[in-house]
Amino acid sequence: MMHAALQYILAQLQVSTVIPGAKSVEQALDNFAAANARLAPETVDAIRALWQRERKDDPLPP
Repeated sequence: MMHAALQYILAQLQVSTVIPGAKSVEQALDNFAAANARLAPETVDAIRALWQRERKDDPLPP
């Protein structure tokens, strides 16, 4: 789940850097590993659609 969350954030054109918290070296390495893969564009679109449907009163910035 964490990989998908980080990958979704990295898929946003406005985002150049993600600074996740880590309490151990293992967590930091796991976070870094998330940057080595990308979500499929269809997955990014589905997450955005879910966000817009469920949070339409608090949308993501354009």
